Amino acid sequence: MAVHGTSFSVKGSVSIRDGQFTLWCYGAKHTWVGKLTYANYTFASDANDPLQFVVDQYKGYAYVKGKGTVTFPDGTTVTLPR
Repeated sequence: MAVHGTSFSVKGSVSIRDGQFTLWCYGAKHTWVGKLTYANYTFASDANDPLQFVVDQYKGYAYVKGKGTVTFPDGTTVTLPR
């Protein structure tokens, strides 16, 4: 998945559930390639080991693996893995 302004581009297939794309449904997996900003969060991934997250019903947006940084809207930056 890549973010361009307010649009997404996706490699592979995207499921449709109840007439809606499932980009943000529980179980959706996201790999952030390069440096991208979405909803005022900036994801900067390692070129060889990009950041990967899953939308989890109980944990929220959960880190799975990969290397890089996430900058929050307040400017706080977290380096992953910790």
